[in-house]
Amino acid sequence: MFDTVFGLPMHPLVVHAVVVLLPLAAIGGVLVAVVPRVRERLGLLVALIAVAAVPAVIVATLSGERLETRVNATFGPGAASAREAELMQAHTAIAGNLLPWAALLAIALVALMAVALRARRPNNPAWLRSGGHLASALVVLAAAANLYWVIRIGHAGSRATWGDVIDAVGS
Repeated sequence: MFDTVFGLPMHPLVVHAVVVLLPLAAIGGVLVAVVPRVRERLGLLVALIAVAAVPAVIVATLSGERLETRVNATFGPGAASAREAELMQAHTAIAGNLLPWAALLAIALVALMAVALRARRPNNPAWLRSGGHLASALVVLAAAANLYWVIRIGHAGSRATWGDVIDAVGS
């Protein structure tokens, strides 16, 4: 698997796709779930953004693991200070929580849009309306979880990467 792009580590580049796509899908998903007019106009686009975010999360996770391996192989596992190693382990540990929530958001949005498209037909059964409510609730739940984990993971990664620089120049 390629882990560099133009000689730079792929991880920080791919992470930018995740931190743009997932919050966009989460915020858009909430609007799609609770505002029917937004659902009609932007629902499919928001669902596609959520679906596109899932492989970005996978690539970010894999490239992050590869970057950690490369750094350890190049500089040795003891090259980082104990504090840096602890911060990187925290980042890595919590990063594993994102994929299930990103997948749930994508699945819930696709389900909501499928129900919404089906609901446009005449003589809809009652279960279809309740299915839309369930999908909407799942979208809101998954959106909140995605925002939470993206912020936590991003903060931990930034702290691990830039914490010593900030400490050195003073905050």
